[in-house]
Amino acid sequence: MFSSFKKRFMSNRSYTNLANKILENFTPPVLRDSRWFCTMLYAPFLGDKTQYFFSFRENAHKLSPEEYTDYYKKTAGVIKRESDVGTQGIHQLTTDIINKDVLEVGCGHGFLAKKLSQQNKVTAVDIIIPDTLRQECPAINFREAPAEHLPFSDGEFEITVCTHTLEHVLDFEKAIAELRRVTSGQLYIIVPLQRPARYTPDLHISFFPYPESFLIRARPRHQHDYKIMDNDLYYTEDLTKPL
Repeated sequence: MFSSFKKRFMSNRSYTNLANKILENFTPPVLRDSRWFCTMLYAPFLGDKTQYFFSFRENAHKLSPEEYTDYYKKTAGVIKRESDVGTQGIHQLTTDIINKDVLEVGCGHGFLAKKLSQQNKVTAVDIIIPDTLRQECPAINFREAPAEHLPFSDGEFEITVCTHTLEHVLDFEKAIAELRRVTSGQLYIIVPLQRPARYTPDLHISFFPYPESFLIRARPRHQHDYKIMDNDLYYTEDLTKPL
């Protein structure tokens, strides 16, 4: 019975959003920062992978690229859902982006890349691309690369999309500089609005509790806008229009 509940809970982002809101707003920091409390809370869902999630943040500053990727391999499949992006964000992206040359950075399981490829030419990047994904979607150009070092020319893509990725990267400033470098038109970024915590069921390094938390880090140099959708920040930047 619990196994069935666990599967539904972990695969439905609206459930996890509600749980996160309760934890962030009503749980005292002394408990949210307690390893024993978070172990009791998350271990039933994370199982024997709990240690990897909980040790990641304290070790992130000294990880090599290979060690960083290894964390993602070890925790793969623990949280099973099509996408971390909410339904509103997916609808907005697929409405905004039509007939473009698109780069998606941080494509995960390819859910959004598949959606975008229905109306666009898509290249999709992540640090791990399963062979099964390449075979399933031959129309999408999949490449393995970190967000901080994109293997593309300056301005190679009209549109760059990066959803639920920048909170994971080791070097935020380098990653967002790369997103801008390879983009000739519009940049679309989605990050979760999440309070900082020591122990969470994710591999997040950066936290953005408010829109300004992201804007301070991103330091926009072009005209930009944002909306809040499904507890996410939906940020757009037009690289053709300097401030």
